[in-house]
Amino acid sequence: MKNALDYYGAGAAGRAAVWQDRGDRTIFRNVKILSYQDTYYSQNNAMQSYFEDCDIHGTVDFICGGGDVRFQHTTLSLEPRNAKGEGGRTITAPTTTTNYGYVFDDCSIVDLAKGKGDWNYGRTWQGKPICVFLNTTLDDNAAATIVSSRWTQKGMNNTDPKDFGEYGTKNADGQNITPASNVIASYGGNIETILSATQAAAYDYDKMFTNWDPKALATQLTVTGVKLSAGILSWNTTQGATAYAVFTDGKLLDFTTATSLSVDGKATTYSVRAANAMGGLGPEATVVITNSIAGDLFEKPSQTYYYALQGTRLSSPRQGLNIRVRNYQGAGYKAEKIIVKR
Repeated sequence: MKNALDYYGAGAAGRAAVWQDRGDRTIFRNVKILSYQDTYYSQNNAMQSYFEDCDIHGTVDFICGGGDVRFQHTTLSLEPRNAKGEGGRTITAPTTTTNYGYVFDDCSIVDLAKGKGDWNYGRTWQGKPICVFLNTTLDDNAAATIVSSRWTQKGMNNTDPKDFGEYGTKNADGQNITPASNVIASYGGNIETILSATQAAAYDYDKMFTNWDPKALATQLTVTGVKLSAGILSWNTTQGATAYAVFTDGKLLDFTTATSLSVDGKATTYSVRAANAMGGLGPEATVVITNSIAGDLFEKPSQTYYYALQGTRLSSPRQGLNIRVRNYQGAGYKAEKIIVKR
């Protein structure tokens, strides 16, 4: 998803949200979100939201707003602040009033400006903002360009953070680069931003989501045991699947809640994908047909017929030239001339 505002040519009118979320329990999986300022705006202080394996691009406050939002194994891509690639970037501007706020766990930060501008984790906006970065990996550029304070000191609207912190930050080689201490100045005094293991554990997934399991809901399901026999495509039951999508040569043939479907045997490939509880389709499980007949079926025809050249069906081949027709378990027929010598 992309907001196509000409950010570098927009002057002061740079705010360009891609997703302004006023809902609740939104799940993002394998989603790339492209913009610069205010890319994702969680505009509901009571909401829960979940990101997994996503890529969010931006420059200024590009993740902002309220609610409890978890970013799991997601890439935060820092775009250049201006057309020259210079200037500072700020990832978050939380207004959270809930117990967990913004939690980034096992995420990566990539600096696309390649060393021409600095950046920080975030700044306060309103409310009682919480923002923590757990087990974050910084690429070489990001590790070199993070500001010395790591956060914006004294953010907007005279607001103090309820909790700004990081734990287990690593470089691209997996080495721990978390400072032993990092104190920032705020309106109410100085704040330590390096979390202990106990403090970090307070933001675990199971503690943050006690009556909602978005990770389970978003898990993609894998189909096994796909086979074609006698014109019937079948597969094993996939636990948790709500339906199956069947494709022939990459095109959707049908949806079914059964574990088999009658097909014409004319396609080169047949694929089945399972739908999870949210309707998301998992990876393809495919059976490949060679020259419209499965290669392994050539060895085991289900029926064989013989015909004279005039078309008369024979009980067995005769001396001389015959036509042999083999039926390969519903995947198709193969006709060939054979010569029988006595």
